[in-house]
Amino acid sequence: MPVVSLSRLVSSGDSKALARYDGYVESVEALATAALAGQWSVRSSEPALDGAPGRALVASVPVATRRSVGAFFTSGTMRDDAFRVLLPRTVGERAALDPACGAGDLLLAWTQCLPVARGLGATLRLWEPLIRGVDIHESFVRLARARLVIAAAARSPYVKADVPDLDETFRALTVGSGPDRMLREGVPNWTMMNPPFGRVAAPPSCEWATGAVSEAAAFVDSYLSAAKPGQRLVAILPDVLRTGATLRAWRECVQRMAVIEVIQPLGQFNRDVDIDVFVLRLRRARTATRNAVWWAPAVRRGRVPVSSVATVRVGTVVPHRDPKKGQFVPFLHAQNLARRAIASTPVEKRRYAGPLFVPPFIAIRRTSRPGDRPRALATVVTGTSSIAVENHLLVVTPKKQSMAACRRLAQELMEPRASQWLDQRLRGRHLTVTALNELTVRS
Repeated sequence: MPVVSLSRLVSSGDSKALARYDGYVESVEALATAALAGQWSVRSSEPALDGAPGRALVASVPVATRRSVGAFFTSGTMRDDAFRVLLPRTVGERAALDPACGAGDLLLAWTQCLPVARGLGATLRLWEPLIRGVDIHESFVRLARARLVIAAAARSPYVKADVPDLDETFRALTVGSGPDRMLREGVPNWTMMNPPFGRVAAPPSCEWATGAVSEAAAFVDSYLSAAKPGQRLVAILPDVLRTGATLRAWRECVQRMAVIEVIQPLGQFNRDVDIDVFVLRLRRARTATRNAVWWAPAVRRGRVPVSSVATVRVGTVVPHRDPKKGQFVPFLHAQNLARRAIASTPVEKRRYAGPLFVPPFIAIRRTSRPGDRPRALATVVTGTSSIAVENHLLVVTPKKQSMAACRRLAQELMEPRASQWLDQRLRGRHLTVTALNELTVRS
């Protein structure tokens, strides 16, 4: 991945906005330079150490641009929730690496574990070998360096002797590719990351997928390839890595190489990133392990999984891809599915030559987010004609197919306990066949 400044990433229409953000970076660098000269106040530094860099980015750079380049900073609240309870209280002279350091928020959390010396220059010399970071955006690396200097100044008395210039501090913060650096140089005892959430080509050595893969998953894969037994990773990752059916092979790969110490859902990343995340802490292992509990199993006592009493399938019609060939048949889709307990065969028809579903069955919209109640909104579809069903719906058919069985199962799928379990099992925006099959109902 090429090394670039933010201002080179977008069209000229966004250049003024990015110039404003580059101006913000320069203002933080000026504050750090003043701190190195002893000409500042701690109070003036507080915004730069907390949420001001993120707010300035939001104010300056359009959300579409931020999404396209993965420019989203970890908030102070998420940083505190995810890291301060998971990092050691004291680290001595152990170093930490952030291979996607952004503005340095996670490295700032690491500095809270570090001791300070009797003067600012001595503290900076103490911290210099213990803080390593990489980012592809030059502006972010500059910002991270300035904020780390300010963090040191906020905790250390000013002593004029031996205070370095700004560009002489934290030289292990570099512009480049985090995965490349990990694989080339290895990793220290602690690595922390909030990697980009986009899609990239699978690494050449990838064992769990081909083609385009989650960039966050690829970052963890690179870490595990570079790490030695006993070294630890703490990461904020998109929740799909924890729960997604297509990421099962990635989870199995992680379990073969590491001891999973903490898996903790954190909720939505922020207002601009409508993605739920979780924090993962692991320790690179010498031998294969399979100890992870990625989500709490459904209650089993007196209950059985849905898969033992019903068949769950995705509707087979892909509206904008499947040709309109074959006979005219009733067509059920998310827009004409009634939001009530029982619905009759839809009046709408289309030509379709693929698999049909025979009523009675239960139809559930796949689009469903945590907090929706019920999470699995179930409608019993009746009638005598076979129905074509859109792929935005899930079709649940009791193995003992009858109206009574459908109504009973639909009621259970919409119980509060079912919604609560689905919320912790699936923090994404879609229900899955796998999760519904795992949900337990009365036997």
